[in-house]
Amino acid sequence: MDYKSAKNRREKVQSRTIILKQDGFEKPLENYNLDSEKDSQLKVFLKRESGAEIENIEAPQHIKIMQQQELIDYEPSSDIGHFRFYPKGTLMKNLIEDLAEDIAINKLGAIKIETPLLYRAETPDIAEQAASFHERDYRVKLEDRELLLRFAGDFGLFSMMKDAKLTYKNLPLRVYEISNSFRFEQSGELSGLKRLRAFTMPDIHCFCKNFESGLEEYAKLHKFYDHLLHETELPFALAFRTVEDFWSQNKKFILDRLKESKKDGLVEILKDMKHYWNLKNEFQYIDNNEDNVQLSTVQLDISDSKRYGLGYVDSDNQKKPMVIVHSSMGSVERILSAIFEERAREMKRGQKPTFPYWLSPTQLRLIPVNPTFIRYCENILSEFKGIRVDIDDRDESVGKKVRSAEKEWIPAYAVIGEIESASNLYNLKLRGKEFSNCLGEKLTTTEINKLLLNAQGEKPYRDSYLNKKVSKKIRFGSLY
Repeated sequence: MDYKSAKNRREKVQSRTIILKQDGFEKPLENYNLDSEKDSQLKVFLKRESGAEIENIEAPQHIKIMQQQELIDYEPSSDIGHFRFYPKGTLMKNLIEDLAEDIAINKLGAIKIETPLLYRAETPDIAEQAASFHERDYRVKLEDRELLLRFAGDFGLFSMMKDAKLTYKNLPLRVYEISNSFRFEQSGELSGLKRLRAFTMPDIHCFCKNFESGLEEYAKLHKFYDHLLHETELPFALAFRTVEDFWSQNKKFILDRLKESKKDGLVEILKDMKHYWNLKNEFQYIDNNEDNVQLSTVQLDISDSKRYGLGYVDSDNQKKPMVIVHSSMGSVERILSAIFEERAREMKRGQKPTFPYWLSPTQLRLIPVNPTFIRYCENILSEFKGIRVDIDDRDESVGKKVRSAEKEWIPAYAVIGEIESASNLYNLKLRGKEFSNCLGEKLTTTEINKLLLNAQGEKPYRDSYLNKKVSKKIRFGSLY
């Protein structure tokens, strides 16, 4: 099927949308009293799904935060929807990527691959899949050929899997890839990190023997991503998209997912297959402008195996198609946007905004009261293990140094002078949910290590990308 035909077929598919409660109650969205919905995230999402326009058209609040904190900014010399990441922003991005890889490889047992960014637009199966992305593919003309920049992690993976010698003994098989991806979003729809043209997508594809095995995988991944978002304290609304045939036979499967998440949700029911999946769920985050953005997703794919000629040899020595479960924790940039939006919510509530400890570019700052104590701070620096620590060695007042630490949302800092250097005990100033139960006691470096490493938990760690002395750090803003 060519690109135009696939697009026309997709646009003709009709759907209906219902609200589904955990107890099995369902009601058409158009007949649902939205004002009665108690889940604030779901309420806003339902309004958006019913066609309500955003009343607040201000720029997303995460943009101001990422700029003021010297993390990320627009790149004027590139295409719109492309961003530059400063050292602190790059660190945070890399830590999210590390988390995605840890989930895929260490927790879910996936194998890792890497595939190209460019694909031939005339390839029939690629053209058909491109149609499902609403003509938002990024196209590049090179000599007499038109190429697509990847907008999903499937093309190279499926091409690779054609050459894989798979048998029933290999399945289920999880494959992980993280890659730069591109979607040609309309310029008027671009919105900071939540809608952009270039993004980083960590994808996990699981190849399953049959429909039942695919459902088992789907349930496992849905539960995993639900737990992950709860753990990162990112609130969400839950939505499912499915086809009529699946819905009529598997309503209980969707209900079970709602019960696991302890949430009611939206279900869109398509009359016929519109995409490559017959079931998809979306974890939808609602930002401070009451706009929704999809984070994690799990998709049950029953068509791509045949379309791409993928299969495995079963125990009867016959080659058979597979069911493919696509999943992702969400693009790295969108996750960062949600994390930044939550900091804006903290400020609205009158709280001190604080990044999650494990993502904080500087986790501990030592503040000598004057240049005399810089050497002392340098000497104890090596006693902090697995902690991003720096020294504010500038020739400034203690008050200004403390204000700088507060403006940078540093979760822990200690002012060091005569008393501290003589006693080797430090009064640690803390901020953030991880330290809500900590008492204001003076601590040794060993006790500080224990406290901060406990806050780090099992999350990924990297050392700072900037100099350990504040005076030597390259600047991209005016926080100091």
